[in-house]
Amino acid sequence: MLSKEPFEKFNLLPLSFSRVSSFINNKAQWYITYIHGYRSMSSAMQRGTVAEEAVMSILVDGVSYKEACKNAIDKFDEVLKNHHDDKKDLERNNIPIYVDGFVSELKDYHITDYQEKQEFSVLDIPLQGYTDFGLRDNEENYFKVDLKSSGRMPTRLTHSIALQQTLYSRATNQINKVLYCVVAKDNYKTKWFDITNQDMSMSYFEDILISMHSFLSQCETHEDIKKGCVPILDDWIWGYDKKLTKVRKDIWKY
Repeated sequence: MLSKEPFEKFNLLPLSFSRVSSFINNKAQWYITYIHGYRSMSSAMQRGTVAEEAVMSILVDGVSYKEACKNAIDKFDEVLKNHHDDKKDLERNNIPIYVDGFVSELKDYHITDYQEKQEFSVLDIPLQGYTDFGLRDNEENYFKVDLKSSGRMPTRLTHSIALQQTLYSRATNQINKVLYCVVAKDNYKTKWFDITNQDMSMSYFEDILISMHSFLSQCETHEDIKKGCVPILDDWIWGYDKKLTKVRKDIWKY
């Protein structure tokens, strides 16, 4: 079991999956987001959010497809009115197609819950997160599904996605699945994925937590953390997000 003190010292509790996965995947971005406090955004991320909300409004609230898509695009435009990236127009135009793809797969299920808060602990460290949709089929079988929208269909789930869904599956004691919708050339494809190798995923997550705990235990100030999170200057993210690059230069001076 781990003590909470190193996490509490830097106001990181309760942890979320993104706080933990970001630490292992890109410490500089983790520092910028969770220690420095700057949250970047992208058109792809916002497209996924508004498309998911549109699906909910169609299947649960009875909003028409046309109105739900209009509301989604309006929100996309408002949130990103001061944000610019090369794929913004493409992502905006694809929102209705993603919505259509997800609705085609989910329309025969009964949605019982949406964005349900989950609170649990691993190695005595508190975590929280939100599950996408709770579904029940015609035979009263219940499971949770996480929606993923992308421009390319994966052959398998990434370790990161499988790990996140394993955590939620353990927290809820329910089956979790992932539904991908991929849009290319104005057409969508969908695919369901099961969550496998959960024991391995949990072992991996525990080791990340231990590594994070060890790192933070050696730090007394934000400056100490910053020195341990030196950015990789050739990382693709700096070329994609100019605002994030400016924040990086403000912090590390390079």
